[in-house]
Amino acid sequence: RQIAPSAYAELESIELDALDVTVFNGVAPPIRAGQSALYIHPTGADSPWPNRGRVFDPIITRIEREEPLLRWIHGLRSVGITSALRLVLSAGDVSVATSLGSDGEDAMIVRRDLGTQRLAAVAFRISESNFPLQIAYPLFLLNAIDWLSADTHELVPTYTTDRAFSVSVSGTEGLDTVDVSGPDGQVESVSVV
Repeated sequence: RQIAPSAYAELESIELDALDVTVFNGVAPPIRAGQSALYIHPTGADSPWPNRGRVFDPIITRIEREEPLLRWIHGLRSVGITSALRLVLSAGDVSVATSLGSDGEDAMIVRRDLGTQRLAAVAFRISESNFPLQIAYPLFLLNAIDWLSADTHELVPTYTTDRAFSVSVSGTEGLDTVDVSGPDGQVESVSVV
């Protein structure tokens, strides 16, 4: 659900505990320990990544293909970006997409794994790029949500509907049945095998 930045501070702990991933667009409010977040153009005193100004018309020249945020993405060189923050990385940060300019390298997409908390950032405003027009954009969002929520299961993109198939579900150890909600809202108990 979408929440105005001013209303975010008013959320109760129980509401925050229900969130697997929080996406902050152009803001970086304080977050709780253990809360995973994707920051788009993170600005402000509470940004996990301070910045050292802006870079204009950066071109992504290097991606780390083995990174979970870029799974199934083969290149980002065609992403046009008007400007981006020059994020200051900390020890342990991984720049998964980097631009090279006259002032050196700048992280365009970065991730940080703190064990109980995962953070990722896109250094530019999505609205000031053609990233949403690229096939890589929905893949990046899918990958980011999977990684940030520590989802270890693979995407089930398609399957034949007239045959049974198995889906791996975490947290079912010791259970005999689980409830499955269908597209019509009907709930059915199915056996765990």
